[in-house]
Amino acid sequence: MSILEGDFYTNLNFKGDITVENRKQIYNFVIKWRDKFRDQNINYIELVDHWMADDCAALGFEMDCGHAFFEKYGRAANNFEALKKIIDEVTDIPLLGSAIYSR
Repeated sequence: MSILEGDFYTNLNFKGDITVENRKQIYNFVIKWRDKFRDQNINYIELVDHWMADDCAALGFEMDCGHAFFEKYGRAANNFEALKKIIDEVTDIPLLGSAIYSR
């Protein structure tokens, strides 16, 4: 089960110094954006404008052009099929959040 399915909040190991409040904020971010990307009727501008970037910045994710994620996971940073193979191994939420922010 990927981090975007099932009980994300209770099943994911958060690495680093992430408070309970920050976990809740990250969970809300995931649910909000997962639902937006799944919505077949969404206005495309909602997916590509600044709102997701604003949410990423508010959570402390860093814009690093995906370099840190690429260093750890290689081509999975830019290849959907490779990402699908490793996504269940990704437990470093700040690293993943920064990769999402950078895309």
